[in-house]
Parts: sequence; structure tokens; C-alpha cells
Amino acid sequence: MGRVSLIDVLEGPRRFHYRLVSTRVTEHLGYEMTGKLLDDMPESEMRAYAERFYAATLARRLPLYHRDEALLDGRRWSHESLALPPSSDGQAIDRLMVYRVTGAPARVATTK
Repeated sequence: MGRVSLIDVLEGPRRFHYRLVSTRVTEHLGYEMTGKLLDDMPESEMRAYAERFYAATLARRLPLYHRDEALLDGRRWSHESLALPPSSDGQAIDRLMVYRVTGAPARVATTK
């Protein structure tokens, strides 16, 4: 379970609630998101990145594999993710299960 996150999909308006965030992701973020909404994520680029990934999974209505390296909020992230979109009623996707393998993000120096 150290790599699995469970996310509730709330509608009207669409929001994402973290039922469980993997211990590995929590360690790398440096803060806990379990029990919170994606809206509560303090890093704006990471929040937008996660929202795009979740929305793409919902739009496809199929499992989504994603491998990427991205610079988000001053840290370089490298990860592989698999999102599964289960449905409790066979129609509406009301939860996402995300398996994510990620290395520790590296701080990137900014020049001003």
C-alpha cells in the first residue's frame, strides 16, 4: 500500500478528496494530504498537474498509465503512475485508485 492512493471523485462541482495518500508520495511531498481535498494542496503547480491527470482518467473512463518528468513548484519530479477508475454503480466513476512510483524530487535553484 506504500504506493497506492485512493481518491474520491465528488461532483457538483467536480472536486477530488484524498481518502488515502500513499506513504511514499506523502514522504516526497513533505506534507499529508490524506483526508483533504486536492483544493487544499499548497503547491499550485502540483495541484494543477494532479487535477489534469485525474480529469484525463475520468474523461477516458479507462485505466490511464502516465510516465513523466516535470518541474513543479521548484522541484523536479520523475514518476510512473497508473490510475484505475472504478465505479460503485457501474456508471459514474466515483473513485480513483492511483499506483505511483516516484523518486525523491530534487530542488531546482531559481534565479531572480
